[in-house]
Amino acid sequence: MLQAEFPGLTLERAAYGFDIGGRPPDECGPGGIVFAPLDDWLVANSGTGELFRLRGTGGKAREVLNKDCGVSDLAVGPDGQLFGSQKTEIVELDPATGAVLRSVAGGFLELVGLVFDALSGRLIVADFEATAIYEVDHATGERSVRAAGSLLGNPNGIVVDDAGRILVAGYGNKHVLAVELDGTVLDLGFLPGGPDGIALGGPDGPFPGSAIVNQRDGSVVQLAKSGRLTTLANGGTPGDLIAVDAHGYLFVTQFDEIIRIGPSWFAPQPWRLLRSPLPR
Repeated sequence: MLQAEFPGLTLERAAYGFDIGGRPPDECGPGGIVFAPLDDWLVANSGTGELFRLRGTGGKAREVLNKDCGVSDLAVGPDGQLFGSQKTEIVELDPATGAVLRSVAGGFLELVGLVFDALSGRLIVADFEATAIYEVDHATGERSVRAAGSLLGNPNGIVVDDAGRILVAGYGNKHVLAVELDGTVLDLGFLPGGPDGIALGGPDGPFPGSAIVNQRDGSVVQLAKSGRLTTLANGGTPGDLIAVDAHGYLFVTQFDEIIRIGPSWFAPQPWRLLRSPLPR
């Protein structure tokens, strides 16, 4: 099980009991996460295609909303809509039932990370196979290429900062990249453990301005602006995507469980927060 290495970090199991899907060495379990009021949350199992509802933390994943959802990541839009990245399309989902309401945009190759950028008012999605980052209008489905090319190294997890810059976990080339507003791609550093999910350090903790990365070697690391790597936790299973809740706690996915890391040292992700409570 994942164990803390950095002084002051606390780790607890937030959910468990997920099935594992995929083929070695790319097996995966839970991926995309969004949080609802009243301590409810939704988790997409990218390995099996299931969409789960969880009530509070520490319990087993039992309540399947949609067993064939087929979504890797989840993101909340400007009016509280729930979007998901299926393999070749972005879809809108009903948060209460997990049903697919509509296709937002299609024709992609293999979508993974998905966020909503409040600055541009557009969805941003990583296409693993096309090695590209797209911006998508959630209303019309119109899309444009923000960045593409081998430097992105099969982008997987993505995160957007307050200035609209996109940080990318390059699964294929084991680099973390930054995509500027004009599409310029900057190499922030090589991560030998294999970056997969990515978040940002919050301004009030010890990691301001740093990338926080979940890796395939079972570690969670800090990549500082200087390029220095610091191990925050180790001994886990190969990781997938990560999320930060409204309180600044980091949720790290593993093969069959999700670990919550505190204290609240991580930058909240507004696109992970549903506005309305889920039906009781």
